[in-house]
Amino acid sequence: MEYPLLGLDFEGRGETFRQSLGYMRDAWKNGRLPLGDGRIAAELDLLPKPARRTIPTIIAGNGQQSDEWIAGNMDGRFVYPGNLDRMAAQAAEFRRLRQAAGVNRGVFISAFHLDLADDPDELPTPRRFGARIGRKPFLDHLEQLRGAGVDHLAVLLRPSRRPLPQVIDEFAREILPRIGEAAAGPLSRPHKETADEQTVRTV
Repeated sequence: MEYPLLGLDFEGRGETFRQSLGYMRDAWKNGRLPLGDGRIAAELDLLPKPARRTIPTIIAGNGQQSDEWIAGNMDGRFVYPGNLDRMAAQAAEFRRLRQAAGVNRGVFISAFHLDLADDPDELPTPRRFGARIGRKPFLDHLEQLRGAGVDHLAVLLRPSRRPLPQVIDEFAREILPRIGEAAAGPLSRPHKETADEQTVRTV
């Protein structure tokens, strides 16, 4: 719907995506502002500039791009939650293609719609993109995701039946302290990290 309203070619959205990404990266450079038609306005600038050389870019879905283009041009890839074997294959292919492109391993990201049960041992009841699940099986699932190659996980609490302060408190006390580096061992083993050393995205 947006494309005809803006006078854009829907069938050409893949090329528009690539051009827009290139424009953003040009605009982040110092002392110049691209005008979108090959001209550069030296007297204009986009502020503030990135604190580092550039801003990492992550793609969700494919954006009409090939896997090779995504691996070589994006810093990370977000995939929808799904079968662990499928996600492991996607992560491995993303990293294989990045290695072939001569860039770093990048980040592989997914999400989980969490309804954290009162009973810490409650087995998962699947729902779209997540589950109702107890704390202990959820920790096991996080370990499986890490083994599948997932670097970051967005945990969405929108489906929660419990009051959010209770869920967040349980996260802080019982889940975050058990999330650490892979060298620390299985997530079910407690270690000395404190809750404020880890972060979780909640929506």
